[in-house]
Amino acid sequence: MTRPRWPLLPERPLIRLRLTHLVPTALAITLCLTALPLGAQARAVLRGNVLVDGTDAPVAGAEVSLPGLSLAARSDATGAFRLGGIPAGRHALVVRRVGFAPLSTMMTFAAGDSIEADLLLSASATSEGQPLPGVTVTAASVLRSRLAEFEERRALGAGGRFLTREQLDRMDGRRMSEAVAVIGVPVVVGTTNAAFVASSRGTQSFMRTTKPNRSDRARGAKPGLCYGAVALDGVLVYRGSEDGQGESEPLFDINALPPETIAGVEFYAGGATMPAKYNGTRSTCGLILIWTR
Repeated sequence: MTRPRWPLLPERPLIRLRLTHLVPTALAITLCLTALPLGAQARAVLRGNVLVDGTDAPVAGAEVSLPGLSLAARSDATGAFRLGGIPAGRHALVVRRVGFAPLSTMMTFAAGDSIEADLLLSASATSEGQPLPGVTVTAASVLRSRLAEFEERRALGAGGRFLTREQLDRMDGRRMSEAVAVIGVPVVVGTTNAAFVASSRGTQSFMRTTKPNRSDRARGAKPGLCYGAVALDGVLVYRGSEDGQGESEPLFDINALPPETIAGVEFYAGGATMPAKYNGTRSTCGLILIWTR
């Protein structure tokens, strides 16, 4: 049987999904959750191939991860990978390989899903994934392109606090929660060393407290705090949305990101100082933008 393929993000179709129960939306693939208790829900599986965008050549040694869950796998010589044990919910997916631009996006998994996907990596320095004629693109040039807005805002001050790769190089052995504390990012560390950007002070936190979901409470997230929005390589991985029961979407564990994989961090304490493109996160207490190498 021929399985249909849909792009996950129409504006940047770098993921082709192949599964039988698929409901495409503009930003994510959302499947219906069963009414089972959280602990009884079957875990999802994501499998597929990492390929070169445009040629479909296999990419060996690519890291496919769900950093908020500390789950990761590497593609084999044929580009194949498998990630199991994925709990139901909306999670950040990151694909990385030296020489290619990282792929970061969000996927929503239902309990027991088995999702097959082609993950397409591009070495292009353009946002549309098309090489510039006559230009040789290197991993360094891709990184510079992705960090252009970070460097522009840092040069201007732009109301944010900034952590550079050079500073991170002097923090060998530290977790991300410890590294970002240097620039004053408010962090709550849970019982499992999971760390969440959160604040308990100020008028924003009084008005916008969050009720973490059951899974995050098990990781030590506390109710009554105001959690900050998180973007990974420009993709929002936590924006403060709530379900019909008033519980938050899954929080993003910043300690799941090894500091050695980070190129830069910027933090904005309030909506008035956030970059305009992230205005949709003003209902949270601050915004942290994390850029990977």
